[in-house]
Amino acid sequence: YRVPDNYDEDLIHMENFLTAVRTRSATNEDPVFGNWTAIACHMANYSYYKNAIAVWNHEERKLTSA
Repeated sequence: YRVPDNYDEDLIHMENFLTAVRTRSATNEDPVFGNWTAIACHMANYSYYKNAIAVWNHEERKLTSA
């Protein structure tokens, strides 16, 4: 697969968001997607600053070291 030369993922993302705002429809990424994305970012920061492997405990909704 090759992305077309004139493809702009930021533009596509913003068009989707603005269309959802105008039409009150759902976006491609829902709040659950955003939550899991934020958790992944927090895990990366945790791992970097603690110099340890980050583990997500879903039941406790907490980060711990491996």
